[in-house]
Amino acid sequence: MSMKSLKTVAMGAMVTSMTSCVGMTEASESSAAVSQKVECKGIALQYINGCAANGHECSAQAAKDWDENEWIEVASAKDCKFIQDALQSSAMRKYVEDIRDETIALTKRGKFGK
Repeated sequence: MSMKSLKTVAMGAMVTSMTSCVGMTEASESSAAVSQKVECKGIALQYINGCAANGHECSAQAAKDWDENEWIEVASAKDCKFIQDALQSSAMRKYVEDIRDETIALTKRGKFGK
């Protein structure tokens, strides 16, 4: 698996875990509310971004972590705000980077992503 693919798996795992926290609180809210996917800027890691973000034509082309012009599609504007707020903390950014790095290491060893 390429480094870009490994990083994509890692970011997908991170976004899923962060948005699942939001989902738990939303479960108690009105089920009539419909979530619409949004392009959430500033949460992408290097090589882990949405397609056509920041002037390039495809995903997996982000040049650096946390670029304010790169985006990842998330389930709702509420999820985006939650993640953006959480990532204001340098400790949270470090935690997310550590999750990415550990996911890549596990995937390389064949213990994740099968």
